Amino acid sequence: MSEEYPPKTAKNKNRIFSLKIIKKLNFGNVLLCVEENGNSWVEVAFSIQLQQKFCVKNRLGLHATPAAMIVKILNKYPGIDVWVRNAEEQVNGKSIMGLMVLEARRNAELLFIIDSGTMEEQQTLVAELKCLFENKFFED
Repeated sequence: MSEEYPPKTAKNKNRIFSLKIIKKLNFGNVLLCVEENGNSWVEVAFSIQLQQKFCVKNRLGLHATPAAMIVKILNKYPGIDVWVRNAEEQVNGKSIMGLMVLEARRNAELLFIIDSGTMEEQQTLVAELKCLFENKFFED
């Protein structure tokens, strides 16, 4: 017997009618859906984590202006979480102060950990960051 997943319609004495979803509970990548008739199902979404290293090449390192440029790019993608890690610490990439705490000097390598979002969004974000780092934040 083949069933529709997720269940969208129900059969009742040769009549087909639609069921309305009355509640959705979101737990990270798990979505619990509950219908009017009490039926429920779970949807699991898997996200791909992308990691990319960038080298800080500008003379002054990662100070307030470059940190603000990074945050500006990352905030264009509200559905994507980005963490930045150096040898000792990991911070939220969407925080100017967090990025400055890393004290990334010239030639420091930073690992960007990009969670959630589509692969296309992740790749576009990485391309924008690559341009920024390769051009030394347009400072030198």
